[in-house]
Amino acid sequence: TGQPVFVDSSGSEIRVGEVLEADDPANYHGEIVGLSIVKRVNGSDANDGEGLVVDLGERLVFTYEVTNLENVDLARLAVTDDILGAISCPTAELAAGATITCTRITSATSGTVTNIGTATAWRADGDPAVLSSVSGADPARYTTRTPALTRRRRQIGE
Repeated sequence: TGQPVFVDSSGSEIRVGEVLEADDPANYHGEIVGLSIVKRVNGSDANDGEGLVVDLGERLVFTYEVTNLENVDLARLAVTDDILGAISCPTAELAAGATITCTRITSATSGTVTNIGTATAWRADGDPAVLSSVSGADPARYTTRTPALTRRRRQIGE
């Protein structure tokens, strides 16, 4: 009246209740996937509230700081803005861990304006067996002063 015995595919006997152990360590170098973008207007990372307050027609410098968070090189970098369109960058290549700044200059329009910068890039090695593209997005916001508010401030002496 012993315990039931099973025989595995290799012919080894296994008793019910017997603790089995196996160990087969493997090491690999995983990929870090990601692309970061920080959009600024006149140097301000204006994501919240009314954002940067500017005068109508004021010169606005939008910068898009793009960082490759991957441990592989990226190529075909494209930065776009949902209002301003394609953004010019100094290069379309971005080494692992590298950061570049893309710039667009325009003039302030009326109201509160929120536009979103998006960066997309592809693995430089073109390996089709893995996720090939990465992207990120970040908003920036500005509000133009109303003409009445601008006149009132001048009258008060601001």
